[in-house]
Amino acid sequence: MFTTHQMNQTTDSLYIHNSSTTNSGSGVEKPAANIVPSILFMTFGTLGNGLVLFLLCRFSAEHKWRPFYRFVLALSINDLLGFTFATPFGIARYITNFNFDFPDSLCSYIAFIHMFGILNSACIVLSMSLDRFIAIVFPFKYSTSLKDRRANLLLLIGCVVSFLMSTIPLLAGRRSRRFYPGSWCFVDFKSDAWIDRGISLAYASTGFIIMCLVVVLNISVIVTLVRQHCLTGNERKQQTAFRKKRKHLIVLMFAVVVLAVVCNVPLLINVFARSLGILQGMESFEVFGLRMAYVNNVLNPWVYILLRKETVVFFQKFLRLQVCCKNRETSTDSTAL
Repeated sequence: MFTTHQMNQTTDSLYIHNSSTTNSGSGVEKPAANIVPSILFMTFGTLGNGLVLFLLCRFSAEHKWRPFYRFVLALSINDLLGFTFATPFGIARYITNFNFDFPDSLCSYIAFIHMFGILNSACIVLSMSLDRFIAIVFPFKYSTSLKDRRANLLLLIGCVVSFLMSTIPLLAGRRSRRFYPGSWCFVDFKSDAWIDRGISLAYASTGFIIMCLVVVLNISVIVTLVRQHCLTGNERKQQTAFRKKRKHLIVLMFAVVVLAVVCNVPLLINVFARSLGILQGMESFEVFGLRMAYVNNVLNPWVYILLRKETVVFFQKFLRLQVCCKNRETSTDSTAL
């Protein structure tokens, strides 16, 4: 008789060979050894987050490390560490044609990095949303010297929550599991053991709660902004200057929030539904969930780079210059005729 863990390990061992077909005898989908996604994630994720860290430090005198930029800094560090600490092991699996196996200790380490990085990223987005909510809905309470301390406290709380949720499998003495295509590890959300299911449900529920709070806070911000836009007379004039200063921050935050929700939900659905036995098979959907979470980490820094005020101003000037050049060419042609 095989134990549940032995059966899981047997199933996982079927993922170590390079094949794009399905073994009809075993009924287990085998991986197509495509290393390209991992290489792209590693390259653009490291480059993008490294560039953001450089820009934040280079222009620190201008933004003076206001709360929003502290959140961006924390998000970039979190994403960068996730790429550099976990992705190389997955790449090594592909390079060795899946002959390199993860020892249990390494698999637990990779699972912790993935779990912590994904949940902490969501916590940082929640902190960012809460900060903007207070700034826009309660502007007089926000405009105090406590906003920097509050930002640091939110980041610390999010980090502690993510750390505790990610270490529960280790504290409970549970083994992490290698998932399709055998290049990543996570909490064993496909186990039949009730303790593994409980841990997986707790992790997924925490992620869903964070995402729901993010959505609610941002809807409140949108409603408040619409109400402010409907102000008339002197009230609108008083709000105009301040609204222009914070407009680019709000657009940037909304872009980060939409990315976080869209990209993190597939993995949370995987963990939640498979823990309850609702979703079975479709191993490729598991790695899709992880890759979507990585897409979020890759795009976050590039969203900041492209939507930061200096970049937007540069493109606006460039477009105006192009329009002026075309107008001059048109005027010259008309004069020649």
